[in-house]
Amino acid sequence: MRKNSLFGLLFFSKKKKEKQDKRIATAIANQEIPNRIQNRIKDVNPRFFEESFPVEIDTETFDKFITAMDKPTFTQALYKIYRDIQTARMDFDYTILRSLTTDELFNNYKGQLDILQLRNAQNIMVDFNINEIMISDIRAEDNLIAVDVNAIIDCYDYIIDTKTGWVTRGNKYAKVAYNYKLTFIGSNEEVVNLCPNCGAQLPEGNSTQCPYCNSIVVNKKHQWVLSREKVISRISRYKNHFLKENKAREVSLETFNQYAADYDKTELETLLYNLYKEITFSFLNEDLNRIEALSTPNIFTSYKQQLDFLKQTRGKNIIKDFHLFNAGITEIKSLDNNLSIEIFAVIGYYDYVINTSTNKVIIGNKEQRIIYNYRLRFIGYRNEVLQNCPNCGAKGTESVCSHCNTKKQNNNHKWILSGKKIINKIRDE
Repeated sequence: MRKNSLFGLLFFSKKKKEKQDKRIATAIANQEIPNRIQNRIKDVNPRFFEESFPVEIDTETFDKFITAMDKPTFTQALYKIYRDIQTARMDFDYTILRSLTTDELFNNYKGQLDILQLRNAQNIMVDFNINEIMISDIRAEDNLIAVDVNAIIDCYDYIIDTKTGWVTRGNKYAKVAYNYKLTFIGSNEEVVNLCPNCGAQLPEGNSTQCPYCNSIVVNKKHQWVLSREKVISRISRYKNHFLKENKAREVSLETFNQYAADYDKTELETLLYNLYKEITFSFLNEDLNRIEALSTPNIFTSYKQQLDFLKQTRGKNIIKDFHLFNAGITEIKSLDNNLSIEIFAVIGYYDYVINTSTNKVIIGNKEQRIIYNYRLRFIGYRNEVLQNCPNCGAKGTESVCSHCNTKKQNNNHKWILSGKKIINKIRDE
């Protein structure tokens, strides 16, 4: 019963790590990206393409190096190697992983998999989809051929606990789009391999160590292995849809001015967001007097109950790194001589609870930021005091002086928080 109460009272208090994804972009303007990519990937952050997508090499250049296959077939063969590697990583199949990668990359993968096994964890990568793939460079390197492949691939990518099956990192419902640069090395040669250092004949395999001089070499009898995997950038598609679809319909400027002509709409949205932020940090600082001054009795009581429960359970709520993704006024109306305003706000921040005795996290994840879709309601109580124009001294409650047209600081209302509701939330990937 107490555990359920704890989760109920602190439902809004779980937040996650902030990353670089900023706002929704509905166009990929001024980017050197083929139109086919723009048609396939919608509403992605332009930072996803922080390096301009390269130009594909021509067929003539390709044919100088690769004779066994045409370019489309060869490209798909390299993609299959990438897929087989991801499947081998997921299945902890070291044998296949060893056969498809160079020594250096294999050791990197093996280190990652060893850590996962120690933690009883498994990386799940499924439902791959190619948005774009092309060979961007091909060249000779140390008597071998190196091929750079640029690809935009999306898939589900998350980590589970192998004992419980629970997702411990990532989101099983959120596809992630990766902007990759993959480098493969191989050869067209079909000769018996000799160690380039001592000349001894090498055993079968892809990359191996000479048994005589211990040199690490790539076996030329195997044609292609992955030597480097670079993620240029990545983005959660689910997050973009979340941010876009949850941007509720805002009131028009005309409607806004009917009720609040004394205010600038953008400035008022910022003022109300900062008011909510101040209440949140007053809660963290256990400043009940400030919360009471900035909220209605029902909101104040809710915050007080949460603080009381935290004290009883030796808990402390940690909230940090606020980031506002979207906000806007969705409703405005008069209440007697006052104003009632509802805003939507998509806000991301870290949010977790620690035990004050041990400093251990007991609720949430301090390494993961949560993005919340809020509906916040505010009441603006009209002040009865008059304002003096700072320029000419004339009295009046309007925002622009009727005598000298000077814009005055708006103190016509005292704003307080009267309602708060979480519509939905996602973890920031």
